[in-house]
Amino acid sequence: MKTRYLRLFVVVFILLGVGSPATAQRSNGLTVEGAVSVEEGSVDGAIIQMYRDGRRLDNYGIGSNGNYKVELNYNHEWTLIFSRPGNFPRKIVVNTHVPAPVLQTDPRFPPFPLNIRLFTEIAGIDRTFSENTVMKIYYSQNVDNFISDLYYNEAQIKHLIDQAILQSQQLGREADYLAGLTKAELAELQKEYDQHIREAENEYRNEEFLKALDGYQAASKIFPKQQYPRDRIAEINDLLGLLMVAEEMQQARAERLAVLIKQADALFASEKYPEARNAYHRALSVDPNNSHAQQRADEINEIIRRQQIDQGYQNLIVQADNSFKELLYVEARNTFQKALDLKQNEDYPKQKINEIDGILSRQTQNAEQLKNYEDAVFQAELNFEKQFYERAISFYESALTHKPDDEMATSRIQEIKDLMNELANRTMYDKLIKSADRSFQRKQYNEAMNEYEHAAELLPNEDYPKNQISRINEIFAEQARLIAEAEAAEQARLAALQAEQDRQYSLAVSRGDSAFNLNEFETSRMAYQSALQVKPDETYPQQRIAEIGQILAQLASAQQNYDAAILRADRDFQSESFESAKAAYTEAQQAKPEETYPAEQIAKIDSIVETRARLAAEAEAEQARLIAEAEAAEQARLAALQAEQDRQYAQAVSRGDSAFNLNEFETSRTAYQSALKVKPDETYPQKRIEEIGSILQEQDRINTTYQNAVALADQQFNSRAYIDAKNNYGKALEIKPEESYPQEKMMEVNRILAQQELDENYRTIILAADGFFNTESWNEARAEYGKALEIKPDENYPKSQIVKIDNLLRQQQERALAEQRAAENMERRRAEIEQRQQQMSERQEMSESGLNQLYNEYISLADGFFDNQRYNVSRAWYYKAWDVKPEETYPPQRIEEINRLVGSLLLSQRDRDYQNFVNLADSTFRENQLAVARGWYNRALSVKSEETYPREQLQAIADLIAERMASRSGEQFNTHMQNASEAFENGNYNVARFWYKKAMELRPDDQQAKEGLLKIEEALN
Repeated sequence: MKTRYLRLFVVVFILLGVGSPATAQRSNGLTVEGAVSVEEGSVDGAIIQMYRDGRRLDNYGIGSNGNYKVELNYNHEWTLIFSRPGNFPRKIVVNTHVPAPVLQTDPRFPPFPLNIRLFTEIAGIDRTFSENTVMKIYYSQNVDNFISDLYYNEAQIKHLIDQAILQSQQLGREADYLAGLTKAELAELQKEYDQHIREAENEYRNEEFLKALDGYQAASKIFPKQQYPRDRIAEINDLLGLLMVAEEMQQARAERLAVLIKQADALFASEKYPEARNAYHRALSVDPNNSHAQQRADEINEIIRRQQIDQGYQNLIVQADNSFKELLYVEARNTFQKALDLKQNEDYPKQKINEIDGILSRQTQNAEQLKNYEDAVFQAELNFEKQFYERAISFYESALTHKPDDEMATSRIQEIKDLMNELANRTMYDKLIKSADRSFQRKQYNEAMNEYEHAAELLPNEDYPKNQISRINEIFAEQARLIAEAEAAEQARLAALQAEQDRQYSLAVSRGDSAFNLNEFETSRMAYQSALQVKPDETYPQQRIAEIGQILAQLASAQQNYDAAILRADRDFQSESFESAKAAYTEAQQAKPEETYPAEQIAKIDSIVETRARLAAEAEAEQARLIAEAEAAEQARLAALQAEQDRQYAQAVSRGDSAFNLNEFETSRTAYQSALKVKPDETYPQKRIEEIGSILQEQDRINTTYQNAVALADQQFNSRAYIDAKNNYGKALEIKPEESYPQEKMMEVNRILAQQELDENYRTIILAADGFFNTESWNEARAEYGKALEIKPDENYPKSQIVKIDNLLRQQQERALAEQRAAENMERRRAEIEQRQQQMSERQEMSESGLNQLYNEYISLADGFFDNQRYNVSRAWYYKAWDVKPEETYPPQRIEEINRLVGSLLLSQRDRDYQNFVNLADSTFRENQLAVARGWYNRALSVKSEETYPREQLQAIADLIAERMASRSGEQFNTHMQNASEAFENGNYNVARFWYKKAMELRPDDQQAKEGLLKIEEALN
């Protein structure tokens, strides 16, 4: 509000004139020079108190001739307070911030002339007005030079001095007047004061400053020592001094006086006396010598005084009648006498006094009985005070024997009985609560629930058992949820196991069927047995195994008959018992028709017999040839046997190699084992069998690892831990690249994450945009809303916000640009603090030096915020520093100073409400009552939604809650507790206290941490 008016009063020279021209100054700052004069006497002793960016510098001494010349470095805000003992000071603000391009081009500016005149100080008057800034000097790009805004000229300052003198004279008279008033009269004045303040506040908010001024003046006249209306008066005088010159001010005050008199007269005519008196008092605050207003105010005071007498009389009569009804005759008589003193001509109090005198006279005649009654009541009251309730009832009952219908004794007996019942309920309630709390701590929630419900029935108005019942219900709900989740996970696990079991069963049956069709019965039977291990209740593998057993038994029987027949045949053949040999070979041929050997031998026998018959006569000559032929036949037989063995070995190895190449390792191993049976000394099948064992073992390991990775990924997917799920699906895919399931789930996770990222980006951008919008950073807000539309083009909210921003930018472009720069600086500062806090939270201070470093960093941050006048933020950091080192005095001193500063800045009820909520929030936040603190910070935002500090604190609370939730495993809490315990045992009590408090940030109610802090306090004391 001030800025809008101050821009109207830009001047080049101030106060009394312009100094002489001077040469261009040096390039490192602006020179301000001139002369100081005083209203009376010599200028000796005058100084300039100098402040740079709020920090006090050495005083500048002014010579006896009054001349001065100071050089003020660029890019600072300087405060110059010209003062001299016995004179009112004058404050000048010089802002030497100059754009960098200007300084780089030509940093030289001519000296700024500034002559100052100091007015004589008058003892005993309030000099608050002299603390106001009278001029501000600053660089203007429009003229490429330094110019000034003049807030008060000499006439205005003189007027302020006259006002202060008049106010000081009134203060003494009014203080004496207030000291002689009764409580009732003071209450009436307080009521009028409050009414003036309320009306003035409304007028001030509506920028009706002239109206608000007489309201605050009227309030200040009632209670001159109240600082608040005086501050408002000074502020409004500043504004009015900027808006109009003295003549305009006088004219405005005269018009305002006429309006007030007219308004007051109308209220008086309507017999609205309190409102009329307020209006007349407002008129008197404008013109203290207005006789009409003063006469009417006195007249109203008399009317109100008579009304108060009438009201007081009626109140006394009602009080006396009530005392009379309660048989308190002496008290009733005294009250009737007071009423009669107010109105001596009234008959009713006289009649009642006479009636009471008669009653008291009759009571005197029965004094002994009354004395006994009173003694009994006295003893009853005495025992009641000592909480001997049974004895008190006994004495009241004794009193009733003297006054059987005494309502007081009867009601007191009932009251005591009710109290005893309430105490019994309270005792039982406390017992139940204690037991319930113990059960609750032991997690015996059903027992605790029953006891809390019983306690709640005993004392229905107590909130604690209700809250505990709600907590237990929440625990039950959480337990039910966890059980449901566990059951669902178990069902999923069993389903996965069943699917894997089905797959393994089908694979084993398929291998068995393939081997069976190839007449590899042993391999087939092993495969069917593997299927039965997976599903023992399946009948198909059992039927196949039985069938294979029968086939193998038949084959074994045939082989046995064949081997026996061959053995006999060969023996007979060797002994040349050809007939029996041929019969045996025929028997072997019948046992195994597919064997060629018996047929060959039969043919051989037939040939031998035929040859012998044909060449019987040539026995001697042909014997050698026949022997040779027999030997050749034997060699052929042996060669045939070897060829058959080679064929069977090669066939088994070939089957093994084929199955191996098809990754049918069990079938392959069975084939190689068959080959070893044919040729046990061969190394190739043995190596293959060992290789297959290693492969199958590795496959089992790979399958187990794959299944574990998929199961973990599925669990994380169902828990919406999508990043972890994606990583584990990727691991499963690395294990088995040919599997499609992990690939499909990864694609699904990518779609979810992409949508989440889209939504989160949109939400983050909207939050940033709303933040910029709420801080009136229109360009940033518009850019962010545009980004949001790029992500979600169909959303209406960013479109409507952009329309609003465009309208605001068109209407308030200059102001919006300034506020945009302020928002950017605030955002940068907030980011720096968040980064600093994150760095601090990640440290692990384990020594006294670490605490000192942390303390110094907190103090540095607090001082920085203090210098930037962000007092609430600064106070929070001082509290943190004080919490680290409670023995330090600097933080509490600063906190007290901040509280004083903040209190002095609370100019409206809105300011006071906001600060009150912030104070409550900060207090509960420091006590780790995060939910309560969050409520107060939100209340503060409901009063001032534009403030950033509550939002920053709400984010800090959200971070702490997230940290607590993330620390449920207890690892971080246990680490803090271990650090605290080690520090305590080593006598490092400050370090131990730091870690115990860090632990309580995670678990505020932890009893062990609380006991640790108590031990530290005992050790330190």
